[in-house]
Amino acid sequence: MPERLTLAFDTSAAHCAAALLSGQTVISEIFEQRATGQAERLVPLLEDLLGQNSVSWENISVIGVGTGPGNFTGIRISVAFARGLSLSLGVPAIGVGACEALATHLPRPCRIVIPGRRDMAIWQDFGDAPSFPQQDPTDALPPGPDAAKPAVTLAQGIGLLALARSQSPQPRPAPIYLRPADAAPAAINRRSSCRERRSDCPAYRQNPRRFVHPSKTLDRGRVPVPSVVAYGLSAFTRGRFSYRPQCRR
Repeated sequence: MPERLTLAFDTSAAHCAAALLSGQTVISEIFEQRATGQAERLVPLLEDLLGQNSVSWENISVIGVGTGPGNFTGIRISVAFARGLSLSLGVPAIGVGACEALATHLPRPCRIVIPGRRDMAIWQDFGDAPSFPQQDPTDALPPGPDAAKPAVTLAQGIGLLALARSQSPQPRPAPIYLRPADAAPAAINRRSSCRERRSDCPAYRQNPRRFVHPSKTLDRGRVPVPSVVAYGLSAFTRGRFSYRPQCRR
């Protein structure tokens, strides 16, 4: 029986990272430093990775995605895409934290430290007891094991853990946040909703059903990836499968 192919990727920091694994063997990997434009670059980067190894989207058996902690927008980009891709291909998408990915194959106890911005560091200790990632000033980390040098890259660790966890049911990938988001969602003016003003809203009269549930349109391996991205971002950011056109006057 051929080994299962795992596609792993991460945009939780100023980078786009991806790896393709066959079983526990890393076939190929791409890493690009990128502070902006991750949403535009992620899909072409994955297509390049698959194309270099003559692999199609339909050959993927497991999707591994980095869930942070890290950059708010970067995490949401990869998590939303992983959810949409999972729905399109009919394969599991499994979230893996950055610290636990970098701790793969390291002896316990150990500590993973990820440098952050503004002299802050994300860290997590791994040992016998469960632990969670935390953030503190780089020069004020609490006592514990010395910071370990990772034995694998971030994308490789995500792929290896995703493959191992795919043997049992897993929750949908969700971002790991260490603090509340900087920006609050804008208030919705329900009076401007087209559904409440159907009689005088041109947008609703022209196209009253602009959103179709993906179960009616998505077919395994036949959905353009940009469509999957659009659906994934919509489903994740809205939290529900609905579309409400707004009046623009």
